[in-house]
Amino acid sequence: MPKQIIISESQYNRLFEARMDGFRLDALRDLPFSKKVKYCKEWLGSPIGNGTSRMVFQLDDYSCLKLAKNQKGIAQNEAEIQNENDYYAKQLGLFPNVLNGTDEENALWVISEYVLPAKEKDFERVCGFPWETVCRFIATVGNKRNKNYFPKMTFEEELQVLDIDGQYSYLLHRLEDYIGNYDMPIRDLMALRNWGMCNREDGPEMVVLDSGLTNDVGYSYYMRQ
Repeated sequence: MPKQIIISESQYNRLFEARMDGFRLDALRDLPFSKKVKYCKEWLGSPIGNGTSRMVFQLDDYSCLKLAKNQKGIAQNEAEIQNENDYYAKQLGLFPNVLNGTDEENALWVISEYVLPAKEKDFERVCGFPWETVCRFIATVGNKRNKNYFPKMTFEEELQVLDIDGQYSYLLHRLEDYIGNYDMPIRDLMALRNWGMCNREDGPEMVVLDSGLTNDVGYSYYMRQ
């Protein structure tokens, strides 16, 4: 388990502000969205991600800021914060860590672990499985079928990949636990754009980029439009 170092809020604020060369999170709180974006661009540069609900700005080599654009983005931020505070979900390690500085009260922004976008070849290098095997496994344990690309595994194939040395199959075991206990759209887990790679204490790991897009968020803010 990574070692935790406890510092006071004032110590953290001084360290954070020094690291960001003057950027202050508390300056964001009372600004309208357009001015939040302007402020972030002035201090942090162009966003590294820009979707329909959130913009993402890189803070440094280890962290990024996910800024909500609308109620959809706030709902996604709330879901990520909830996952961070859920002991079991946290222990699975499937998602970027939510860090100090997150707006837990209003979920206007989340500070999270910085993650590089995943490439198909990363899965075999990091986990020992090609991307297609990961997708077929997700389709199987989620009891779904992507007819175009990822047919479900047979029972024998599923057992075979799970029985491989744990240093390689850890990702599949975590996915099996998560899919069985939590509510995230299966098709989103099978989209490469929703995966990334981060460097942790024990080396590189594959993570799901957007834990905020749960079935509840998707139904409430996307499917009914």
